Amino acid sequence: SLTKLDLSENDLEGKRMRAIGEMLSENRHLTRLVLSCNEMREEGGRHLAEALRKNTSLQQLDLGCCFLRCSGAREVCE
Repeated sequence: SLTKLDLSENDLEGKRMRAIGEMLSENRHLTRLVLSCNEMREEGGRHLAEALRKNTSLQQLDLGCCFLRCSGAREVCE
């Protein structure tokens, strides 16, 4: 099973993050996810936050340079 996934610099913005969120919600094997350098912004942050509430396996998440802004980052952190 896949445990590490690097999706950095893949133009993952808000709408595309919905699909990543759906995958992450159901995945029980992924332990490390790199999403750095994607312009996911606030909408993408919301999708990611919803997924993280359901995911129990992820241990490391890299969101460097994702333009989440305060509200998007706040949602991910909650």
